[in-house]
Amino acid sequence: MKTPQVLKGYSEKKRKELTNLSEEIEKLGGADIVVIHGKSAKYSARPAKPLKYQAYSVKTLGYLAHSLGHYDAIREDEEESDEASKGFQGGVLP
Repeated sequence: MKTPQVLKGYSEKKRKELTNLSEEIEKLGGADIVVIHGKSAKYSARPAKPLKYQAYSVKTLGYLAHSLGHYDAIREDEEESDEASKGFQGGVLP
């Protein structure tokens, strides 16, 4: 498990289950797994609260792409969605 901090906030039983699952997945080899952790803002970017990195900010899909090392592949779409969402105010399109 690359980032055991994602287990913070879970019960001991759940941490053991997730650790065991992580170990089983590692045995498969070749899999990249990204945790999008709902209990931690550090591991769950979302449109209303993007995570900020040095060169850019990411939302859900951007976080996934960034974590897999391929943010540049979706950068243009992510930035365009930022511009499009600026016109969305109070749940009603202008």
